[in-house]
Amino acid sequence: MATYLVNHLRIPGDVPNEAGLSYLEQVEATVVPFGGRWLAQGQGDIVEGAWPGSVVLMEFPNREAADA
Repeated sequence: MATYLVNHLRIPGDVPNEAGLSYLEQVEATVVPFGGRWLAQGQGDIVEGAWPGSVVLMEFPNREAADA
């Protein structure tokens, strides 16, 4: 059964820079071998409080792959 990962992505200053883009490329290289893929990334609708940054949703084929 597919497993989903919800993450909080924060880029200092909200401006993608060389270091931030390099980090995202490293994340991509880390999850692809385990079947991970990006489904969505962007600003969420904040109902209460603050959530600086973006919400990231990723899918893995199963829990074991996500844990690996």
